[in-house]
Amino acid sequence: MTDKTEAQPEALRLAQFFESLTESSHRWWDGVPVHEKAATVLRAQSAEIEQLKAQLSARQAVPDGWRLAPFKPTPEMINAGVAARRSGGTSDEVYMAMLSAAPPPPEREPLSNDQWQALADALDRIINRELKNKISTILQLPTE
Repeated sequence: MTDKTEAQPEALRLAQFFESLTESSHRWWDGVPVHEKAATVLRAQSAEIEQLKAQLSARQAVPDGWRLAPFKPTPEMINAGVAARRSGGTSDEVYMAMLSAAPPPPEREPLSNDQWQALADALDRIINRELKNKISTILQLPTE
């Protein structure tokens, strides 16, 4: 994607289009022209998409106080649990010994730029389809 407009979310392109309009005979109940209100809504939706992308990225990390462990215990985990139990450990101590012996999770490949773009495009399509239909209804244009 070398063309800057290709990377720009559709919501922002539509917002710029509505902002470029200088007059509108259609107004909201508060007197604000429809094209100005539409641009504001589209910019807000674009910001929400960016926030969702940031939240998705943050969810890939393990929260404090948590540890990833395999669903099925490894032989090392089982041996650590057995050793803790044989030494008189409580169930909590056996559990902690097993978690301590758990291997680190495999490295997760970060999302590529193409994957992030595909995610952003999918979110744009979902959100903008609804917005386009609402705006088309307000402007009395045919909807998809």
